[in-house]
Amino acid sequence: MTLRITILLFTIFLFGCGDDPTKQVFINYAEHSREINEAKLYFSEIKPEGSILYIRFHPENKIDFSLHQGDYEGENLRNRSKIFDQYGTYKKYDVSLFDNEVNEAFKVAKLSRAKIQKLKNYLIKGNCISIAYYASFSGDDSLGYTSIGYPTGHLYGINYVIFDNKISDAKSNEIVKSCSFKSINAQVLVEYGGPAFGSNCFPDK
Repeated sequence: MTLRITILLFTIFLFGCGDDPTKQVFINYAEHSREINEAKLYFSEIKPEGSILYIRFHPENKIDFSLHQGDYEGENLRNRSKIFDQYGTYKKYDVSLFDNEVNEAFKVAKLSRAKIQKLKNYLIKGNCISIAYYASFSGDDSLGYTSIGYPTGHLYGINYVIFDNKISDAKSNEIVKSCSFKSINAQVLVEYGGPAFGSNCFPDK
């Protein structure tokens, strides 16, 4: 199957799927865990060290792009470009991949449109739409994780939370006591994020 056909089928899936995403997200991982982990691995290779990078892909070469530079106010200043705010953060939503400011942010992060497109292709193969990395989970600096977004077509969001390393049963049980999380295995959780005016709980929790 060519990449163009894969992208077309994914777009149909994203906007035309009537199944409940809160259930489909688990089926998708069972069927595409290899592709999802390949996307995670590639992202870990290209993301800038010491920074927080978030990318979400929309149709027609539109993206959400957020880059927070580490140590922005310390001695290891990364970049003082005008595109960054006083905290060293740059954010753009639903913006063209060819936007001048976005491309300046790419340069700071040592990215290129080719790398971004390759990342998009990895995510498409796993039926996913976004990816980010965070060095800590709920304030625990020992739990770095990658967050990979699954499409819902609704106002709420669903993410795969993939930890750098397996977590203990006790830690997993502690996390999934929250109505926002469900477990897939010792390294992967699913997180439900409701709209600003709604619940952050899975509907069946």
